[in-house]
Amino acid sequence: MLLTSCLLLTAVAWIDRSIQDVSLGVIFVIPMLPAAFAMNRWQIVCYALLLAAVSTSSSKVLSATDAGSRFLLRFLANSTTGFLLVELVRNRKLILEHTAALEKQVALREEAESHLRSLAESSPAAIVTLGEDARILSGNRALREMLGLDSEMDFAGLSIRDHLPVLADAMRFAADSPAFRTAAQCQGRKTSGEPFVAQVWFSTYMTPMGRRLAAIAVDISEEIREREEQNLRQLLANNRIVAGAVSHEIRNVCGAIGMVYSQLRASPEWKGSEDFDALGNLVGALTQIASTELVAKAGNSKVQADLGEVLSHFRIMITPAWEEVEGKLVWHAPEPQPWVFGESFGILQALLNLHQNSLRAVAAMTDRQLRLEVTVNDDTARIAVTDSGTGIKDAKNLFEPFKAGAEQSGLGLYVSRAILRSYGGDLRFEPVEQGCRFVAELRVAKR
Repeated sequence: MLLTSCLLLTAVAWIDRSIQDVSLGVIFVIPMLPAAFAMNRWQIVCYALLLAAVSTSSSKVLSATDAGSRFLLRFLANSTTGFLLVELVRNRKLILEHTAALEKQVALREEAESHLRSLAESSPAAIVTLGEDARILSGNRALREMLGLDSEMDFAGLSIRDHLPVLADAMRFAADSPAFRTAAQCQGRKTSGEPFVAQVWFSTYMTPMGRRLAAIAVDISEEIREREEQNLRQLLANNRIVAGAVSHEIRNVCGAIGMVYSQLRASPEWKGSEDFDALGNLVGALTQIASTELVAKAGNSKVQADLGEVLSHFRIMITPAWEEVEGKLVWHAPEPQPWVFGESFGILQALLNLHQNSLRAVAAMTDRQLRLEVTVNDDTARIAVTDSGTGIKDAKNLFEPFKAGAEQSGLGLYVSRAILRSYGGDLRFEPVEQGCRFVAELRVAKR
């Protein structure tokens, strides 16, 4: 650019000197055009002075005043032209940079939208946004599957009230309330009319178009079904154990009554008495009924559970109770934990029974502490639960059902041991200097 400007300046000066009758000073602005692209402001000022001097010296001047005025006007014209070109170049550069930045932002936004769209479409959870009228604005594939909609059916504009009424109620409630977020477990309905249970997390927000609601929903019908089936199985197992305990006690009482009956029957006084014989028949029938002692089935011994997961759930469940009584939990369960034989909810119930006993034992103590220690060898996992309570003075009949002096029914330890024994494990009491210590043993499963 500078070389071109110099060549143009030489050519313009030669033309101006060759034509003497006409003033061509205005053409001296031409060399400034390419030079302005390569100079800064101060360089343009200096170059404008040079152009004004050359154009003035090549012109025929009548006086010094005329020459000065021409020099000043040409300097102003050249410098103004240079400044104008500099600003044009700078503005063009800024526009190009701004355009490039906008294109980059648009590309990043499109990429983010693509990622969000892919995330929403691949999510196993249903994602939906609603308008103020509780109609669907957008949703993903999981929402279509949850509501049982056809793949060709457009759910935009569909009312959510017929499928998840809790969201429609939330929009009505949010009309006069600030934005909020919450979670709810509710019942929904598919397009076919089939009900399902959903866990929903949703929040409301404001947009220029009005209030909106965004929600994430998961169909937990299968989880509810499995949980209730597990609870039912455990309830039946516990009922079987309790029935066995009751049967055992009744059998003992019937044995004692039968012995008394045998002794009385030898007396001549009761011979031939129909009422006495009827009493003997009743005792015999009751003994026969009680002789069928029901115990937990051994079929559960093949079921396996992740001991680490069971202990994690156990800790989550008991921590609030010990925080409430300002107690301390000491946890020694090194990772990783093995898999053991047994059902997770059965093992968890046995541990919770021990926890409840410990919680009652430390209620009157100043030092409230529960210590859990897990040790594992090749065949057995031992879970030792020790509290800082008053301890047990007489452990002779500790695992007997309906024992005298028990605070509750006296079945907690009996049921807990029966559950663990049904898995091939055991529950034992170990004496300690202070407090009470129980050890739950489970067979390690080789995986």
